[in-house]
Amino acid sequence: MIFGKLKKILTRMDIDDIHLDKKLEADLGMDSQEILCLNINIEKEFGVNFLDGEIKRDFSLLDISCLIAIRQDDNLISDSFQGRITEGICINADAGSVYSALFNVSAWPSKLPHVIKVNIIYDDGFYQEFDMDVESDNGEIISVRSVRRCSPERISFFQPKPPRFLKHHCGEWFIQSITQDITHVTTIHRWNYLEICNEDVINGEDHIKIKDLLSKHAQFALLSWKKNLERVC
Repeated sequence: MIFGKLKKILTRMDIDDIHLDKKLEADLGMDSQEILCLNINIEKEFGVNFLDGEIKRDFSLLDISCLIAIRQDDNLISDSFQGRITEGICINADAGSVYSALFNVSAWPSKLPHVIKVNIIYDDGFYQEFDMDVESDNGEIISVRSVRRCSPERISFFQPKPPRFLKHHCGEWFIQSITQDITHVTTIHRWNYLEICNEDVINGEDHIKIKDLLSKHAQFALLSWKKNLERVC
């Protein structure tokens, strides 16, 4: 688990009172040099890279654990799609419960407010195919078809019938344990634009709007799952 490894790094640095809610400077008393050393040790231990100054003094150990998770997941994907977003969230639930919720698509309309209808075409417990109607921010109903490959740590999908403004759309859900009862979920979406949509040519400004729409949708889905799963727990 991510926090277990992080705790070992901090212990080797002679840092005591290590808990998820502790902040680097205010609670653990770490100065800028110690935070830089922590940054380097994390990069070596977890095989990730951070931007300069990305780990901040006011970060809690939970913030850092989530950042590690999202960097690890992001490193697993490399491609040449025109667009890409990565979003993540920590959920106070065990990884098994999170995976079950993401896997059980038939229950989505009763758990996610933007999912109107799901029609399962195929499901053998590993591969899934289904049609889904979702409601956008402006009330428009968007119909998609998704095919998924599911495992407890990773759900991969592509859409043979993507939203009308995209030529291709695919992505991943990554599920990582921070602790036994806290799980980090990363969602990564990748796409190519459909250059002609409803007889209008999609331009650069439209590309920005589409990316913003997909990003908001991903964030909303993550927040909805967080609320749903934490209410159950």
